[in-house]
Amino acid sequence: MIRPTKVKTCPRCSSFFITETRCEDCGFVPQEERWGKPYGERSFFALKENYWAKAPIWMKHFPLLETKSSQAADAYKKFLLLRYRHLLDFFAQNATVHPYRSHFYFELKCLVEELLDYPGSTELMLTALPYLDDGRMSPIFEEIGRLIQEKKQKNKNSNALENLTKICGGTQNLNLIVLVIMITAFCAATLQAFPYFVR
Repeated sequence: MIRPTKVKTCPRCSSFFITETRCEDCGFVPQEERWGKPYGERSFFALKENYWAKAPIWMKHFPLLETKSSQAADAYKKFLLLRYRHLLDFFAQNATVHPYRSHFYFELKCLVEELLDYPGSTELMLTALPYLDDGRMSPIFEEIGRLIQEKKQKNKNSNALENLTKICGGTQNLNLIVLVIMITAFCAATLQAFPYFVR
């Protein structure tokens, strides 16, 4: 007797056109694929590496001069918030034991610290928490709250760059001033060295 084999279908729309990574009909992505592997291409670390790889050369050398309200920074922040939600989903569904739990917990802490460097992220992070009544998630929320408080304290203690930015009339003006100083220093060094080259 020939027994029918079980055919894999999409859990959302019951389509037969589903691969290991997504449903071709409705776009459903399995949770494991959404989370990815620790330190993999979907992780916060890969997002940060890609963002800085595309950054201008002057920003790579002077990270403090990054314009955190630029279009590139806004897009980066959106990707970080999406990853943040995916990690919260992971902890909500795997509250006890999972082989990647400690790795994702470390990633979540690093991601929260990074997000707190960008304006408006705190409010967006708090509104992205769909599990406020879930007691299993309370340790995660406590850690996020602690990181937010630490960041606020650091901002109070070290706001020299912010004051300098205000004095210069904004981040773009500060970047322009630094660029002019660098060009001036380069020209001065070239003029001093010029007599040695013409001998």
